[in-house]
Amino acid sequence: MPGLIGFAGLEYNSEARNSIISKMMDQITYNDRHTSNGVFLDEKVSCGRICGNVINEEVQPFLHNGLYIWLDGELYNQEQIISKEKIEADTDMEILIKCYCNNSNFNFLQDIDGIYSAVIYDSINKKVHLITDRYGYRYLFWSVQNGCLVWGSELKIMLEMPFFKPQIDEQAVKEFIHIGFILRNRTWFKGVELLPTGTVLSWDIREKKKDVFRYWWWDKITPYTGKENENELSEEAGRLFINAVKKRCKGPGKVGIPLSGGLDSRFVLAAMPDCGYPLETITFGQRDSVDILLARKAAKIKGVKHHEYYIDSENWLQNRLEGIWRTDGLKNMYHMHLIDAQSAMQGLFDIALNGIGSATISDAYISEFNLGEKRKEFDKPIKKNFLARCYHVDEDLLGDISEFENLNKYNYFFLENESRRFSNEGIRLSSTFVHNRMPFFDNDFVEFVLALPEAMKYNWSFYFKVLLKTYPDYFDRIAWSHTGMPISCSGFLAFSIQMQKKVKRKLNQTMCRFGYKHPLGIGICNYPELIKQEPAGRFYQKLLFNPSALYKHYIDEEMVVNDWNQLMNRTDRSDMLCRYLTFEIWLQQVFNNQYKKWEDA
Repeated sequence: MPGLIGFAGLEYNSEARNSIISKMMDQITYNDRHTSNGVFLDEKVSCGRICGNVINEEVQPFLHNGLYIWLDGELYNQEQIISKEKIEADTDMEILIKCYCNNSNFNFLQDIDGIYSAVIYDSINKKVHLITDRYGYRYLFWSVQNGCLVWGSELKIMLEMPFFKPQIDEQAVKEFIHIGFILRNRTWFKGVELLPTGTVLSWDIREKKKDVFRYWWWDKITPYTGKENENELSEEAGRLFINAVKKRCKGPGKVGIPLSGGLDSRFVLAAMPDCGYPLETITFGQRDSVDILLARKAAKIKGVKHHEYYIDSENWLQNRLEGIWRTDGLKNMYHMHLIDAQSAMQGLFDIALNGIGSATISDAYISEFNLGEKRKEFDKPIKKNFLARCYHVDEDLLGDISEFENLNKYNYFFLENESRRFSNEGIRLSSTFVHNRMPFFDNDFVEFVLALPEAMKYNWSFYFKVLLKTYPDYFDRIAWSHTGMPISCSGFLAFSIQMQKKVKRKLNQTMCRFGYKHPLGIGICNYPELIKQEPAGRFYQKLLFNPSALYKHYIDEEMVVNDWNQLMNRTDRSDMLCRYLTFEIWLQQVFNNQYKKWEDA
């Protein structure tokens, strides 16, 4: 995806440093729409940027009083910041750099509503500052190598550093295989980390020392102590979300929506204002799958131009090899449903409004637990054993969770991990083709809904009230893909969430009564069958059962064989098999420079 790359303190001549930066930029350039602002070089710092040519098209870096700034992403409350800081600024970069000059520190960042990462180079004091926004969805990977600070929006740029020798972090392997994604700020490579959320990492080039300052953390959200009038609170939450969507429709570029059968993208669709051009939506999945059918119904209510992209045995696998490379092996190919529709999406709109982040307003990630069990945990210190049961893993695998223990909300852990490290990989993948905006991460909305008691949100109850009160036409009669029932069927829905697997047949029958002919068991794709069919079946066996397969250095081959045999015997192990294959392909890409595209297979 477009982004930032650079290093500080490398004692090479300018020609060699220019060559390294150019190779790094090549690594994150994926299509003709991606362009470079050129290479910045002085005696201490080398930096570059790849632009997606949708937002912030101005040439970077921006220079002010000896301070250089590069920005990946955007701000949404520019007028508010300009007024508060009493500055004059025309661009997001100018706002950031002048606020820094006004304050001589980074505390002002906590007031900024935006999704971005930035690099500031103080050429006078010879310091580099790496910055992430509150929520950290525009990644910056960093590493200190031979006294040199290296950073980049993608992990793979580290491979271009001449003295970098990639070593796989075995803890990362365990997390990816057993949980499905890597936790917190860990990466595949030892010695390379993801810059934490709400953080500034400052590097003194002369002293070769770093300082890490966290300017914002979830404990800054003040718990709500007012009267718990759910009607008034749900009305306010709906109003704030509508404003969040409206703010993210401003500026250049045409806005559209990737629409699923879930609630979140439908909420975005319903809140979408008239932008002066026809709104277009796109849905992907197997023909007549639940997601396709439900999205079609929602699009019809809005009256938009709706597009459907079908996934089948002939097209589902090929693009996912490239998707693994683009996401640095951090996204399980099982969940790359969107990749087959991305080139089509680019031709429809420039900016995608995404429904990622509903954990701000619901308890979706712990919904499978019964109410009595969850109620014991509401608004109390986070317990590792409860999280371990959420992920069906041993406690030891979760590592140190001390920074979350006193936050008293499990949602904070899930937002930092499940949302940022799992769901966000889909955003990173689609950012190759379109720019993404996420209204669920509007500061005003986040601070309001996360301040509410957890008990109010159990089994999505508050979220459902917001949806039904704000947009009843979209949620009263159209089913939810997760259960096959409209959310207005609250009594039966609560039961179906807890007993979903056991009553699948009954839910399928219920869906038929609502006009759906496809089984509930197939949401987007029937992956167990797709994996068995050619060319996927042959490809899986070729890589996973190859005597020289690289994953065998980190994973017990018997696990892979057992899961494959279970799949052949009609037990769904498709998610696990995709995790194994994703890891093997990533290893082949990194160490053997193979399988970056289907043509390489």
